[in-house]
Amino acid sequence: MPIDEPCGSFRMRKLFEEIDKRTPEERTEQEAALQWADDDASDVEPDSELDLVRIYAKSLNNLSFEILEPYLADDVQYTSQVVWETLVGKTAVSAHLVAKMEAIRNDLPNSDVYAEIGYCGDESGRSVQLWGSAGRPCVLIAQGDIRVPSGLILLETESKMIKSICICTVVPDPTKATRTGEYAE
Repeated sequence: MPIDEPCGSFRMRKLFEEIDKRTPEERTEQEAALQWADDDASDVEPDSELDLVRIYAKSLNNLSFEILEPYLADDVQYTSQVVWETLVGKTAVSAHLVAKMEAIRNDLPNSDVYAEIGYCGDESGRSVQLWGSAGRPCVLIAQGDIRVPSGLILLETESKMIKSICICTVVPDPTKATRTGEYAE
């Protein structure tokens, strides 16, 4: 593949070039808008799907289920394109996520997780399939190599709670989403 073909890493390089061109005023405005992502998630009252996406990403980046737990609805559902059955209910989903984070923690640094805030669709406005309407926030997950997202996580939210978690590894294609370079910590 030629280096300048619009793949994920090309779009990422282009994004960083644009970020470097910002004026000091633009940087200050954008950093202020994103500043809460560095705060303790338990102090944040989520107002939007994007806020809950940031909380989910922060939980993954810290391998800390405790960050995410208060925002899971009692009837939350967890689906994955690599797991055959849908998990239903906060107890089942919590047990799965705790075990998953523990397995990753036990295999560090081989399994380092990078959860980045992204948006469905690419810079040209094309949307990705399924729930991925253009501009919808998502978590892009990379494991081992931060440059290559291997999964896209979509959340369904209601009343400031996460109702559904969908792990997509094939469709929508994680490499076709817009990357931001924002990693909630």
